[in-house]
Amino acid sequence: MEKTASEKAPVSTKETTSVKNTASAAKEKINENLEKFKKIPAVSFILSVFKNPVTGVKKGIAGYSDFNNSWLLPVIAAGTYTVFNLIFAIFRTVSRPASLFGTKKAGLDFSLLNKFDWFQNTIGNFLIVLATIAAIAGIYYLAGLIMKKNQLNYFRLVTIVSVASFGWILTASLISPLILNVSAPIAGAIGYAGMIFSGLVVYEAMNQELELKDDKKVIVNIIIAAIIALAITLISASLIKSSTNSIVDSLNTLDSLWR
Repeated sequence: MEKTASEKAPVSTKETTSVKNTASAAKEKINENLEKFKKIPAVSFILSVFKNPVTGVKKGIAGYSDFNNSWLLPVIAAGTYTVFNLIFAIFRTVSRPASLFGTKKAGLDFSLLNKFDWFQNTIGNFLIVLATIAAIAGIYYLAGLIMKKNQLNYFRLVTIVSVASFGWILTASLISPLILNVSAPIAGAIGYAGMIFSGLVVYEAMNQELELKDDKKVIVNIIIAAIIALAITLISASLIKSSTNSIVDSLNTLDSLWR
């Protein structure tokens, strides 16, 4: 009996075809799950704001007028920052560079985690981001009440600050740390770009919510910008404790280079 084409094919060819089919199926599954992920309302809202910073907020904000719908975005924002910051903080802590004279090799020393401040780098950072989002929204809400904007909705303001914060969060806690070892100036520039993006999104969206125009738009936002700058200063101060461990480790590393 004559063999079929598949039977005549070498074993290696069959294995290659099988691997390709498996890879193709895995790719399709990943793409399918990614599309499902993008369709989650909160995720879709965040992505739309990155794509269209002004109109994205206008179109997506309608469904976030109460606590049941608005609580998830600030939690996602705080959680995202906390996770990325934790990963890089752990890596900085356990990293051990090689000494100049070769007595010590580069590697990872997980015993250094005994000195790691887990509370500050997890619950502490999470609560700080949440509190900052709530505070910024509260400042705008208070400004609205002073201007007698009685229809102002606090949960919409929280949503605006939350969704806008992802520009800063992703650049400050993920992209900049990745680039830092390659180029510190570029990493810094990216971090500032993310902060500016978040600030502009908040600025445009809050002007719409509070119906700020002309002189009021400038005056109110200058005052609030000063308060936000203070909030950023407080965040930086709160992170000094976790950063101090990294600085001390760096000084110890310099000392170890000569041993």
